[in-house]
Amino acid sequence: SDLLKGVKPRALKTRAAEIGVDQDKIDEADDADDVKAALVALIMEKAEEKAREQAELEALKPLLTLMKGQRHDGELSAEACACLARLAGRSAQLTKQVAKLGAVKTLLLTMRKHLKREDVNEHSVAVLRAVAAASDGCRKLVLDAHGVPMLCAVLKRHSLHPPLQRDGVAVAAVWLRRTSRLDLSLSFCCEFSPLSSRTLSRTPGLLSIFLFVDIFRSLIHSFIHSF
Repeated sequence: SDLLKGVKPRALKTRAAEIGVDQDKIDEADDADDVKAALVALIMEKAEEKAREQAELEALKPLLTLMKGQRHDGELSAEACACLARLAGRSAQLTKQVAKLGAVKTLLLTMRKHLKREDVNEHSVAVLRAVAAASDGCRKLVLDAHGVPMLCAVLKRHSLHPPLQRDGVAVAAVWLRRTSRLDLSLSFCCEFSPLSSRTLSRTPGLLSIFLFVDIFRSLIHSFIHSF
């Protein structure tokens, strides 16, 4: 931080943008009584955040190895999936890194091994929701790893578990809304459609209506933007 104190505000703004500070926060700092101090604080905060994320990603590798080697351990799998869910829920960029390290396949195999456990699958479906929202590349990873049939099996098995159902149906809505490729949309629909009505019927009250409308609105949007 001492090195940054001698830097001009304009250069600090550039540095803040380069390191990934939100533009809104940079604009707010520009209105502070001490602009330089505010910008330096933002840069240091973002640098610390990135350092934590990098440390967590480094720790993710042995965690995935442990999940593979101790897949029979339900309690360990539940805790590991919860860690992945917390990590993936932080940001889309972090989710992409999690997926890139091979977490999707490991997660799906864990879901298959512990299909009856609500805790394992609740956290796992939350991760899939984050992955589905991250990018087309991440969605393709799920599709290629046969993630949709696994998701459908979990939704069927835990049809009376609202948090899991909510995230599972949200995967469908996010997938269709954000996927620009028609082939990915059609592949997802073919896998998900046999279960969609059952899943929606198990979702409480108005939420089921909103999710139902969202899925089909997203499907129409996907078709329109594919031509």
